[in-house]
Amino acid sequence: MHHTPRSTYPCTFGPIKLASLDNMALAGRVAEVWRQTGADALFVDAGGGAGVIDRLRQLNVPVAEIAFGGKADRPKFNDETTSAANKRAEMWAAVRAWLKAGGALPDDPELEVELTQVEYGFNARDELQLERKEDMKARGLSSPDIADALALTFAYEVAPRNERAARGSGGLVEHEYDVLGEG
Repeated sequence: MHHTPRSTYPCTFGPIKLASLDNMALAGRVAEVWRQTGADALFVDAGGGAGVIDRLRQLNVPVAEIAFGGKADRPKFNDETTSAANKRAEMWAAVRAWLKAGGALPDDPELEVELTQVEYGFNARDELQLERKEDMKARGLSSPDIADALALTFAYEVAPRNERAARGSGGLVEHEYDVLGEG
């Protein structure tokens, strides 16, 4: 499938940085922001956010869990030559393509550092592979949590709620696999 980044993504405000919250408090804050902003979709990292995801579902917040280490389901990017080794690499590549197409980020020095400190290479199948967080830690670097949060906003293309309503579609994600479906 050919992926063309939109000129605008639903990233209309800078990151909200939270620290030292337990899963219940974090899920409560995420639900509050989701309701205040009227976000069209909510993607959460399945690897570190299982408790948060469960609590958000209890709060009736539609959330899609994204497995960073899972299979990339948009395996080719705009140049049709680069494949991603996993979902995380796919999302980071989508951010890069969006920026190259004119996307803009908030003036956030911490985000800038995180986006530029992650090294990458290619695996044996010539797929884009990002540096593992364990390897970053060994180099004395912190986990790029804010950059990964930005990348999560590119997990799937999302139709705005008003566009979905006009089409009569209640699905959050424009994708052949419904992550919220029964199976």
